[in-house]
Amino acid sequence: MKVKPIPYKVIGLLIADARRAAGFERQSDLADRISASQQAVSRWEAGLSRPRQDQLSGLANALKV
Repeated sequence: MKVKPIPYKVIGLLIADARRAAGFERQSDLADRISASQQAVSRWEAGLSRPRQDQLSGLANALKV
């Protein structure tokens, strides 16, 4: 059985919703917390890219998911 990947746009919407729910008003606030650039967070939320594997743990911790 082949698992269908989640589109980047859906991942971006989930990240944006989780960011706001976790109390990060701005993308730069989250970026600072996880040592990423604001531009990277913007690209994730826009569905243009996704977080790298080595960023996922920090992202999950910051977003409390």
